[in-house]
Amino acid sequence: MHSKVEEQAKEIEEQKAMIKALTKQLTHCETELQAHMDLVTNLETALGNAEKNLREARMHVTEFARERDSLKMDRMRNELNEAQREAVVVKSVVEEEQSLEQRLDEE
Repeated sequence: MHSKVEEQAKEIEEQKAMIKALTKQLTHCETELQAHMDLVTNLETALGNAEKNLREARMHVTEFARERDSLKMDRMRNELNEAQREAVVVKSVVEEEQSLEQRLDEE
């Protein structure tokens, strides 16, 4: 009977040790889980920020493209106006030249 009590006491001690080890392992797992949850939260926040920055960058690119196109159109209008002014001047010079040639021919 004494040996049975000793055997039960030994079994209880082994179970206590196992419970202690499992408790330690559970605590470690809970700590790792919390660390992973914190990491996921940080990654979600970083993703949200990156998406916001991407939207802002796209808006800026669109804005810059509009400005570029507007500047190109302004430059092209200016070039067209300048070409038209030059054409008027050339036409005037040609008409004056023709007029002078006519006068010379008449004389």
